[in-house]
Amino acid sequence: MFTVLTRQPCEQAGFKALSRTSAIIALVVLLLSIAVLVAITLIQIHQREVLLPGLKYGIVLDAGSSRTTVYVYQWPAEKENNTGVVSQTFKCSVKGSGISSYAENPQDVPKAFEDCMQKVKGQIPAHLHGSTCIYLGATAGMRLLRLQNETAANEVLASIQNYFESQPFDFRGAQIISGQEEGIYGWITANYLMGNFLEKSLWHMWVHPNGVETTGALDLGGASTQISFATEEKVGLNTSDIMKVSLYGYEYTLYTHSFQCYGRNEAEKRFLALLQLPLLLPRFDEEYARSYCFSAHYIYHLLVNGYKFTEDTWPQIHFKKEVGNSSIAWSLGYMLSLTNQIPAESPLIRLPIKPSAFMGILALFAAVALLCLTYFVYLCVLSRNQRHLQHTLDHAVDSE
Repeated sequence: MFTVLTRQPCEQAGFKALSRTSAIIALVVLLLSIAVLVAITLIQIHQREVLLPGLKYGIVLDAGSSRTTVYVYQWPAEKENNTGVVSQTFKCSVKGSGISSYAENPQDVPKAFEDCMQKVKGQIPAHLHGSTCIYLGATAGMRLLRLQNETAANEVLASIQNYFESQPFDFRGAQIISGQEEGIYGWITANYLMGNFLEKSLWHMWVHPNGVETTGALDLGGASTQISFATEEKVGLNTSDIMKVSLYGYEYTLYTHSFQCYGRNEAEKRFLALLQLPLLLPRFDEEYARSYCFSAHYIYHLLVNGYKFTEDTWPQIHFKKEVGNSSIAWSLGYMLSLTNQIPAESPLIRLPIKPSAFMGILALFAAVALLCLTYFVYLCVLSRNQRHLQHTLDHAVDSE
């Protein structure tokens, strides 16, 4: 006797039909899962909305020898090559003389600022007051006071410090800037406003202009005058007057020098003292009319005899107080330099699917796809084993 080890044809056919059906179902589910994974990933990447972080504000007080001016600046918070594209939005002249005139009554300095500061608060959105930096830079008037009476200069600065610490802005200190710093910041301002650092391309993108040379800057204040221009490092100039600045991804080598007591007001005082005449002489109705004659002569002799301009080079001089709506003051250059140190804000990204939901969907369909793939592997192994078993049975039957 012998036993035939073989499956019935109907049983084999039923198994194959079941395997084929489940394989087709698994394949469809796998393809759908992959399609969903690709679709939601593409949607999440390409349909996201980039929200720019908005504007930042900064306040600079230019505390000169004859007056103090408050400037409000703004720039896009994402910045451009680590330097803000800064524009002046507001300007206010503080009533009275420069802060150095308060040497004997430093407690009265804050009263002079109050009117302008109230206006400044209305220029900047209230929710940004706390993040808006405010700086006070004092120039030659305070440099002279510090040389004459350091205690009085420190008391004036301390009074200013106490006042601004009570304001809603982020006060970063009151300091006396050097003549070199004043010259450098004035050079930065002049070249920035003339478009020598950045320009708008055809695609409305900020780019560095090709082949544009920078412009030298001459600044005549009340107590000092500065000269600054770009130069090569080895040109036979005093190395202590050579400085480097970095703006919009480019580095510039500058020569800058400040001549203390050669400002218009100090020069007039020295001139009157030389003539042994009394000082500020008969007064005219117009505040500065009595100094016009001296100013014109002094500026001419400063340029011709001091800086050695000639008939040939004189046309290269351009007398400007403003470019567009912005003042050519060192304060703008100061703000530009400071934006190198103020961190940029990253753009906000609004995704079409919330990250938690996106990760949940991604995990679900990835798991389904993995299960389908595992099932396919299982069917392949099962089919292989089935064929091997069938081959063994057929061989056994043949042997019998």
